[in-house]
Amino acid sequence: MFRIFDNFKILISLAIILLCVSFLAGFNVKGVAEEDDKSVEVVQKEEDDKKGEIKEKEEVKKEDKKKDLKEINIIAFGFDRSRALTDVIMVGHVDPKNNNVSLISVPRDLHIDFTKKEFSKIKKGNKKNRVLNCKLNEVYSLVGRDEKALEDVIKIVEVITGLDIDYIMKIQIDGFKEIVDSVGGVEYDVPIDMYYRDPYQDLYINLKKGRQVLNGEDAEGLVRYRKGSRKGEGYKQGDKQRVAVQQDFMKTMVKQVLAEKDFNKLKDFVTSVYNHVETNFGLVMVLEYADFFFNMDYDKIISSDNMVIIHSDGEKIDGRWYEMFSIKKARKDVKDLIEKDNNDDNDDDDKKDSKDKDSKNNKSNKSNKRSKNRKKN
Repeated sequence: MFRIFDNFKILISLAIILLCVSFLAGFNVKGVAEEDDKSVEVVQKEEDDKKGEIKEKEEVKKEDKKKDLKEINIIAFGFDRSRALTDVIMVGHVDPKNNNVSLISVPRDLHIDFTKKEFSKIKKGNKKNRVLNCKLNEVYSLVGRDEKALEDVIKIVEVITGLDIDYIMKIQIDGFKEIVDSVGGVEYDVPIDMYYRDPYQDLYINLKKGRQVLNGEDAEGLVRYRKGSRKGEGYKQGDKQRVAVQQDFMKTMVKQVLAEKDFNKLKDFVTSVYNHVETNFGLVMVLEYADFFFNMDYDKIISSDNMVIIHSDGEKIDGRWYEMFSIKKARKDVKDLIEKDNNDDNDDDDKKDSKDKDSKNNKSNKSNKRSKNRKKN
């Protein structure tokens, strides 16, 4: 049977990416007009060399502004249809200085033992918490289903990841189909024939292999498909291949949205996202980080190299399966991911600086040659 939280995984990743897209929608119309005006002005008034100097100064200003922005951590929750279980939890680490966003996926079935020192402190701070141990996705339901219960889940995730959470994002599972439909569907190359029927979940998938425009219902079937109704059908690599298709579909969708020239359609898309996403982002935060999100590399955000899943091993306790984990290892994996991404970005920056320097030298040499030629004449 398909697991509903696979839909969450897609929607949560989309929400983090589409947060960036929303910045694009909010600032694109005004920003493009201003940049066009500046470009015309510079072309009319300045020589090539001076234009290069102006551009360089603007880049320096942007970099200085970026350095002033602090690192922030955004937690995204995906609730099941009962609104009681946090079936998917993901953390986005935003680092403007290094121009990077890292994604940490926290498994829903992690075994949370409130008798442990790290978690007992959280329990003592909430009178409603009488739980000895449970799965991570059950904490919210068992501790009251209120804001305090959500705070407890956030504190648990902070203990696991070693990151302090700054902002919250809550996702509605039913939003995935509506978001796809809001852009008129997504053109995608379906890798294999997909046929699956499950009346219990009201899930019916019937897709043919090949390039086609998928509407919301089709897209939901695509990202949830793993095996077929008939024997021998489905992905040979199972879940691994499904995740790869999910990531590829997200990349395709984001590229399609960013290439969209119809501003009204883009606006409808962003509106659809926010109809299914609750956040505590304030206007000040939006304005402060607008340039950063506007210039993000969206392909990198959704790359598997830019994500980590908290490592765990299955174990049966009192007849129930849990995912057992080590806080020490979890924090190390998160730290390694963030530091790796930062090192990769620094390497890219060094290459860019070197390229810019060479380009500047070439321009300078050409300018000197022109000057010598004018003197000869």
